[in-house]
Amino acid sequence: MLAIFNSQSPAMAVLHEYGVKHAYSFDDKTRLDNKIYVFLKQLIEQGIEPDNYNPEAVKKYAARNLTGIQCELFKAVLERK
Repeated sequence: MLAIFNSQSPAMAVLHEYGVKHAYSFDDKTRLDNKIYVFLKQLIEQGIEPDNYNPEAVKKYAARNLTGIQCELFKAVLERK
């Protein structure tokens, strides 16, 4: 996976928690251009090993888990009436 976000994006923390090796900020354009070049060159010439994602992070951000958290919030709001 190649991911490019603003350094202040919450996605960057999530991607790092997942263990994504090629998650970059576009704040430093000069270095970013080189990182993208190296990534694409490696992909074309020899392929890239898939990232081994952190299973705890995958579970933490899974739709089922996040939906459960959201439902708990809604339930708490409704019970406060």
